[in-house]
Amino acid sequence: MPARYLPFNTRVKVTNNANGSSLIVRINDRGTFTQTPQEPKCLDLTDGAFQRLGGVIDPDQGHIEVTEEMLP
Repeated sequence: MPARYLPFNTRVKVTNNANGSSLIVRINDRGTFTQTPQEPKCLDLTDGAFQRLGGVIDPDQGHIEVTEEMLP
């Protein structure tokens, strides 16, 4: 189920495809819904969550590819 349809407070396991790091986040906001091949789906994570997944806070490197799994 795409993130835009998940109810608020749904827990989602997010895994960085490049390094296997993962963490559990809670859906608490809605973002942009446009999804095209040039603009894939985007999960907007806090800076702390992004860094824990191995992301670098830098405008030129501010995206990582992840896999998401809805938790019960």
